Amino acid sequence: MRGRLCVGVDDVKFYADYRKRELRFRHRNGLCPANSVPCRRPQVLPFTQSEIDAMVAEARSANSPIAAHASGAAAVIMAAKAGVTTIEHGSGDEALQAMKDSGVIFVSTLAVLEIFLGSRDQVSLRR
Repeated sequence: MRGRLCVGVDDVKFYADYRKRELRFRHRNGLCPANSVPCRRPQVLPFTQSEIDAMVAEARSANSPIAAHASGAAAVIMAAKAGVTTIEHGSGDEALQAMKDSGVIFVSTLAVLEIFLGSRDQVSLRR
């Protein structure tokens, strides 16, 4: 990452978690073929807390924002604790509280609403 910062990248984003084999073994409608139940792959945390802390420190030393792609609560909490600038996709009450406590910007995935609620034409947003 230091090399990328030295050649002038504007910001850094890393995967704080991902679903193992999600893209290689994606099934139709998210269901496993054997038993037609939701087929979710386990969350994988590719970095330790100290590694995430080091990435954040490097980005900060270069005056660069750093974003964490994190879905699960564990990854969100680790990234927030390290002090990332933004967290994309996070969920869970405990994770949202960690973001609030750390002053992290939450970038939600609003497109997911379309998956569950229908297309933009069918969804009416009420205040």
